[in-house]
Amino acid sequence: MASSDTLTRKIALDDAALDAMPTLRALVESAAWRNLLAYVGGMMARPVQFIQTIATHVNDSEPDPQTYFHADTFHPAMKAWLFLNDVDGDVPPFTFVPGSHRLTPARLDWERRQALMASQARDEHTRQGSFRIDAVALAALGLPEPVQFRVPANTLIVADTFGFHARGPSAAPAMRVEIWAYGRRAPFFPAPPRIPWPFGADAYHPREAVSAFDPV
Repeated sequence: MASSDTLTRKIALDDAALDAMPTLRALVESAAWRNLLAYVGGMMARPVQFIQTIATHVNDSEPDPQTYFHADTFHPAMKAWLFLNDVDGDVPPFTFVPGSHRLTPARLDWERRQALMASQARDEHTRQGSFRIDAVALAALGLPEPVQFRVPANTLIVADTFGFHARGPSAAPAMRVEIWAYGRRAPFFPAPPRIPWPFGADAYHPREAVSAFDPV
């Protein structure tokens, strides 16, 4: 996918791909991986998972829309990144506004105001429901400064992307490679997820997820 000056390639981790990569299958089917993703996403459902490569500054276009702070949707959603290379130098870091995943009265009011004018917004992502936000609006919500996660390879980040986040900018061409997972269900559908993870001895254990995960 080419998006402005950034090229993203995704290799789907379906059963055929995982059969060819047993070590990777062991990771994404492990209790530790499943517990963390289910804890943050609030549902015991199998996410979509990919090997993802992001290449920046592949042309002279405008910056990638993912470099602007935004929320993916109006309800909790989960994304996970297991970085396979060091995120340093010009490699764009995952950036998150701590505490912005909480539905405070101020955030609820902001969401309502954005929803009322989203259909007329100039930004296509806002029109589609992924609202963008600038530094002035973040400060008005009483939120702290964003945190850039410049981390070594083999670092796992799992985030509720109802919180405001962005891909940090890079000043020069760079590449980021990761195992990427994404889980979001329809918010108005009360039935359990249709594609659950298998239950068994290593099924979902919320207490283990809470003890293993330090949310920001």
